[in-house]
Amino acid sequence: MTEQADTKTAAKRRPGREVPIDLHGVVREIQAHAESDAMPIRPERLCAEFTKHVPDDGIVLVDTGHAGMWMGGMYDCARRRRATCARPATSAGPFPRTGAKCACPERPVVVFTGDAGFWYHVAEIETRSAGRSTQ
Repeated sequence: MTEQADTKTAAKRRPGREVPIDLHGVVREIQAHAESDAMPIRPERLCAEFTKHVPDDGIVLVDTGHAGMWMGGMYDCARRRRATCARPATSAGPFPRTGAKCACPERPVVVFTGDAGFWYHVAEIETRSAGRSTQ
């Protein structure tokens, strides 16, 4: 790969590599949004509320896409020693939640889903129930 790199443009790329990232500033910004009661509510606040309110024995299912990214970065699993946090291989619409509740009926199950997480699957629910006889 280094043989293919254009050494004539290396000097132009150097400043981007040398810019320090202010991680403390990023954390402060996330914390400010997590503690804010501004409307509309932001993902940082939702993740903070999940961290505060999901019981220790809860099962947290996280949707794909941005919801997975937000929870992966801002839901504090370390505070939940017995909680289970998982990202199903599909969208976290009603089906993974139903499966988790059937497997562990005594544990609370919550789902963090993105926009249209439920609506993505509702057509399948309607299709399954529409074919049943009413007799």
